[in-house]
Amino acid sequence: MDKVNLIIVATPNPAEKAALDHYLESMHQLYQKVGAQPVAKYKISETLIGTQNPHLVSVMEFPNQEAVNQVFQGEAYQQLLPYREKAFVKVEAYVGQA
Repeated sequence: MDKVNLIIVATPNPAEKAALDHYLESMHQLYQKVGAQPVAKYKISETLIGTQNPHLVSVMEFPNQEAVNQVFQGEAYQQLLPYREKAFVKVEAYVGQA
């Protein structure tokens, strides 16, 4: 199967740093278990088109779609949902192939 990229567009909640730290550390562990690797991380400095003003964009490479599904459909991720809801004002995730 082909590698896939996970593209995350997010605006963290500055009032919930502890929730953000817990969520990010836990996600790092989940990514490691399936062999996902960071590709790039960008802090957004200006919005040129549109009305959204996200804080960051992160790209992770997964070995295949099954690895993405294993992370986001797994029980460990489901337990992180309350932290995700606190940690971000807005977060979106997309899967793409090069």
